[in-house]
Amino acid sequence: MSVFKTTDLYLAAYLKTAGVPLLGAEKSDSDRVVFIFTRIDSVLDLKRAYFKKESKVCALEYADNIKSLKVLIHGFRV
Repeated sequence: MSVFKTTDLYLAAYLKTAGVPLLGAEKSDSDRVVFIFTRIDSVLDLKRAYFKKESKVCALEYADNIKSLKVLIHGFRV
C-alpha cells in the first residue's frame, strides 16, 4: 500500500478533514511525529490546493481534527 507522510500538523488536519484516510502516526528519528495517510489519487492535488490557499473544508471539522491530532502528538511525548 502506498502512503503519504507529513510532519505538518495543519496539513494533516486538512487532509483528514478532506477525507484522506489517516492510517496512524509514528515518532521519527528527529523526535517529531509523522502522520501517515493512505495515498489516494487526489492527495497531491489536495496538498497543492492547501499551500496555494485554494482549499475549502468545514472550519469546525478542521478545528476538531487539529485537536484530535494534537492528542496523538502528546501521546508520543508522555
